[in-house]
Amino acid sequence: PVVTVALWLVGKVRTIEGIRFIVAQLVGAVAAGFALKLAFGGFEAGDSVWSIAGGGSPAVAAGLTQVTAIAIEAVLTAVLVYTVLLTAVDKRAPQMGAIFISGAIIADIMVGGPLTGAAMNPARWFGPALALGDLSAAVVYIVGPLIGAVVAALSVRYLFAER
Repeated sequence: PVVTVALWLVGKVRTIEGIRFIVAQLVGAVAAGFALKLAFGGFEAGDSVWSIAGGGSPAVAAGLTQVTAIAIEAVLTAVLVYTVLLTAVDKRAPQMGAIFISGAIIADIMVGGPLTGAAMNPARWFGPALALGDLSAAVVYIVGPLIGAVVAALSVRYLFAER
């Protein structure tokens, strides 16, 4: 959803199309979350690999405040959205977007993974969290990525626009 929001903000996606994309992404995330639960024994009584691993849902590290976690997710998401918009979306960029985007994701995960799970996207958190039945970190994984996406998209729109 955050890349879709960013594409909408820079005028690359129409509103109704963006809403459809976001609904599809959330439905897919929920299906994936429950598929993980089924595949790894989460429906069985007692401890399972799935429940021990927290259902695959990203988690905030112990000792981090909610504000710090939101800020981390915002920065990680901004890095990803900048990379997408300035490599894959901008027609002036060399056609190497996939390489740069994958590099940004790897770097984000290496830096933010131990801190917040580096979700960088509400759908990445929502599907597994819903299957786990724990939506308590919603503010971190919705607000943080949306702030990062909005800041990146608006700065790209107004600072890097073709003139």
